[in-house]
Amino acid sequence: MNLHRAIALTLSPITAALITSIFTLEGLDLLVGLIFLVALPPAPIVLKSIKEGKKFDPLIPDRFMRGRFFMFAVSSYSTSSLIFYVRENLIGVALSLSYLIVTMSLYLINKVITKVSVHAAGFVGPSTLLTYLGRYDVAVALWALTPLVMWSRWRSRSHSPQQLILGATLSASLTLIICMNFLPIS
Repeated sequence: MNLHRAIALTLSPITAALITSIFTLEGLDLLVGLIFLVALPPAPIVLKSIKEGKKFDPLIPDRFMRGRFFMFAVSSYSTSSLIFYVRENLIGVALSLSYLIVTMSLYLINKVITKVSVHAAGFVGPSTLLTYLGRYDVAVALWALTPLVMWSRWRSRSHSPQQLILGATLSASLTLIICMNFLPIS
């Protein structure tokens, strides 16, 4: 396995979701985050990988094959947004809504314009939220890993620099807008 592929599989958006959930949620809310933000979104990809083996690439290089996986994630993020709202956990709401809105935007851009980088978005969005919350200890680690993640996607020729920058910029912008509307400034 190439180094860039190993990096992309290890430092996936799910890795960033796991780290962000652990450092922003507690108790039952952490369990909700682990289920709906970490475990369920990649479940169809994992199941398809198990079923098809080497015939299926879990990094989903085919732009037009990504839609159904985006939509499954959207349903999971919608559910967690509602649960956090009912539980009155504003950090959970902001985290889930960020994933929801960013994923819906990635889906639309992927469908209509270009294969935008989910990996770039998946690291920059959580990094932005953690920075906004003042969790600089964790945010710095994710920010530091972001160039490596983006390099791995560029090196594998999965994305152009423009697609990487689009994913990162979109995710940072939308996450910041959501944080500013749902969370007090730290």
